[in-house]
Amino acid sequence: LIGFYSSLGHCKFGINESLCRDNILSRLVIENFLYTDQPAILINQVNRKGISMVSMKVSYKGQYRCEAEYLRSGEVMCTDLPDDLDGIDHYPAPVHYLALALATCVLTTMAKNLDKHGSSLDGCYAEIGDFKEDVKLIMITELSITFHLKAEYDSKTRKRLEDFAYKGCFIGNTLKCHKNFTFVYE
Repeated sequence: LIGFYSSLGHCKFGINESLCRDNILSRLVIENFLYTDQPAILINQVNRKGISMVSMKVSYKGQYRCEAEYLRSGEVMCTDLPDDLDGIDHYPAPVHYLALALATCVLTTMAKNLDKHGSSLDGCYAEIGDFKEDVKLIMITELSITFHLKAEYDSKTRKRLEDFAYKGCFIGNTLKCHKNFTFVYE
């Protein structure tokens, strides 16, 4: 079961565990620690044997800022609300990390595909552009990303990479918003 659990362990929503078969998805359990000095969420990966492997801790720091620590390496990243929403606007907003997750997933998927065909994605990059939101539905409706890829890729490779961008990425397949991808071959 993938879901959000309160501190009492009650599942608030979930997705059928069959989605996790064959190691396609790891199971996640998110525990909300409401009774600490700093509210925090631990993102807890549970492997197929049921062994807990906590991977991230997210803490609310005040002034609409959150701090996320990747526990394996100790790396920390923060989010702020934009200043037009009364945030400090020093760090990216959560929507920027959503777009970042999509862009990095697509690039990684492309790189794995190119590796299988004896080529490389080295030197290629993505630029995250605008996003659109529907305030009434409280959702992101469009993310724009420009992928800068090598001009040396032939038409068959380009087609394969563009197909992978839209269909071969877990993050992209999970997000239901419109993905406005532009591919620049230079």
